[in-house]
Amino acid sequence: MKVCRKCKVELETSEFNKNSAAPDGLYPRCKKCLAKYRQQNRQRTSDYKREYYLNNREEIMSKRTSERKILHTSNRRAKSKSNGVYALTEKELRKLRDKECVYCGSSHKIELDHVIPISRGGTHGIGNLVPSCMKCNRSKSSKFITEWRYSSLK
Repeated sequence: MKVCRKCKVELETSEFNKNSAAPDGLYPRCKKCLAKYRQQNRQRTSDYKREYYLNNREEIMSKRTSERKILHTSNRRAKSKSNGVYALTEKELRKLRDKECVYCGSSHKIELDHVIPISRGGTHGIGNLVPSCMKCNRSKSSKFITEWRYSSLK
């Protein structure tokens, strides 16, 4: 049982949304009071978000780059597999991207490839990353180099 901060009614804990930052793990307002508050302030919240976006557009767009999305996805996958995630600096990433594909020598559309795929036990660290053109990286997929070379010979 918990008392809602807004309506002052004692309710079951199932009537409160979860909030991991709160000491008891629940929002101080019940679901009904919270829904009512959000409904009343919907326009104000929308205006605030729009204004924030317009004032911080450059910063927001820089965080949305595909490289950051790829790194985020790779980190998430590596964490879920418990393979290990190692911090990569922008300098290291730039060095890798400035090189040519280790598989075919192309310097067009360079991506980062995990030599040992994360899905097969590889880590997301500088020692497991090589520059690869998009064509080679996509065709290699989650294969080891030997498997990929063998399948491309057929």
